[in-house]
This record gives sequence, structure tokens and C-alpha cells, in this order.
Amino acid sequence: MTEKKPASTTLPEPGSEQLSKNLSSDGVQYQLEPETLVRLLEPIYGNRDGKGASGFPEEEIRTAEERLGVRIPERYRRYLLECGKAGLNEKMHYILPPEELSLSHDVIAESIRDEWEPEWEEYGPDPENPYYQINQLPRERWGEITGNYLMIWVENQGCFYAGIRAEDLDRESPPVSLTTDDDYFEWAVVSNSIESFLLFMLMEFLAYVPQSEIEGKDAINAYLAEHGLDAGRLFPSKMPYDCLYTRTFWNNAEKMVGVCLLNNGEDGGEKGAPSKLYLFPLERAQKKR
Repeated sequence: MTEKKPASTTLPEPGSEQLSKNLSSDGVQYQLEPETLVRLLEPIYGNRDGKGASGFPEEEIRTAEERLGVRIPERYRRYLLECGKAGLNEKMHYILPPEELSLSHDVIAESIRDEWEPEWEEYGPDPENPYYQINQLPRERWGEITGNYLMIWVENQGCFYAGIRAEDLDRESPPVSLTTDDDYFEWAVVSNSIESFLLFMLMEFLAYVPQSEIEGKDAINAYLAEHGLDAGRLFPSKMPYDCLYTRTFWNNAEKMVGVCLLNNGEDGGEKGAPSKLYLFPLERAQKKR
């Protein structure tokens, strides 16, 4: 009997009925979910072979959850299922596949066992070392020194990780934190939701590849007016998901995707005002089909 391999999920290509059903009557969709952004951009900016994105099989994700003893938050689970294997996920930095997901306390324990304990045996105790300090406590008290995070993403040189606090794993779309030093002890919130983090992750690469960029509030508003786009819907008072500084649209008539970053107030200027608009034409992806 031939073993049946679990099927992965393949997302529809741009222009497909499944994608187009979310367009409004004017042929524009605003505030794209990360999966929709990947569906549209993957064929041309991801694998560059004209193919759509695909996700990890449910079985692989479930196996990872059983190994770790946790449930992956529903919103991130959905992304893994629908487009976890997309080339866009590894163009700049990398989301971790299910078999590489880990908890930061487990990684710390492995580092102590494999790296630090042999050193302490040879050279003696190192009270200033955070690995030595945490090793003096029973595992259930490690949270007094550092939180336990489900690590889901790694910077391309392996220096920084993104993760979700273990206490937040039961939330549908929890905040995501980033390590602030080259270890697993110091973390800081980088995105206030899974959607916000995924858009941030995708833009780390996509910011280098748009066909054009428009800077400044007045220039961006002029572009929106010229192309018949609704600024009120692009910059709503209430977002469909929790994301502070990224706004998106898909103009199907012009085969264009736009990602607009808002001013976060760190470098002066009007906080929340449109700062930079990146434009991604889809024409080349359509011609490949």
C-alpha cells in the first residue's frame, strides 16, 4: 500500500476568482491580510517562477505542537498553513518551519548543557554570566530572569529572533517580540499583532524591490487622488486588524499593490501621517501565466 503524503495548501494566483471576490465594486481592496499580500506578490517577487505560494501540511504543524507541548496561536497557524512555504518568507530573513520551531527556555537549556557547563567545569563558575545565573534556579523559576518565547523567525545571520511569549500563546493574534541582544534573555515587543509582524517581516525584503516609491504625505495623497483611490479607506480610523503603521491596497484595474508606511514619530514629523508608499506592479506575474 502506497503511503499518502500530506498535501500542502497552494494559494490562488492573482486575478483568480477566490482572490477577486474580496474586491469592492471599484475593483480595489484595502487593508490586505498578509496571506492576500503573499498571494499577489509571490509569483513575481517570491520564487520568480510564476508559481503561487503554498503552506505547510497540517500534520507537520500538529507534530511541532505536540513536540513543544503548546498550541500555535490561530492567526500564525493560519499563515503557516496557507503560505508558510512562500519564497517571500526567506528572501531577507526567515520564518522557521514547523520542525525548527522552539521555545527559548529549551534553547537556553541546550546551550547550558552543550556549551556552558563544559566551560564552567574547566574554568570555574561565572557569576556574571546570565546562563550561569539562570542555571542556579529550578526550571520553573527561570521566568524570574527571562520569559519563555515560542521562536518563529530568525534574522538572516542568526543573531536575532522573533518570538511570542508563552503566556500569550492562547491569544488569537498576540504581540510579537524581538531579541535585543545576541542571546535569548532580553526581548522587546516589535509588533502588536501577528498581522502587524507578518507585514513587517515581508516589508523587510519588499522595501528593496518596488518599481517605484513615493515619499511624503502630500505626494502620497496626490497619487491616491490621481488613481481614484479612497484615502479614507486606506487610512481608516479603525483597522480590521491590529496594525499601527502599515496600510495596504490592491488596485486590480491597474494591476498594482501598494504598501504605505506611516510615520511612527521616532524621527519627528506628524505621527501616523503617510510617510512612504511602495508600489508593486503585478503585470509581469500576469504575463507569466
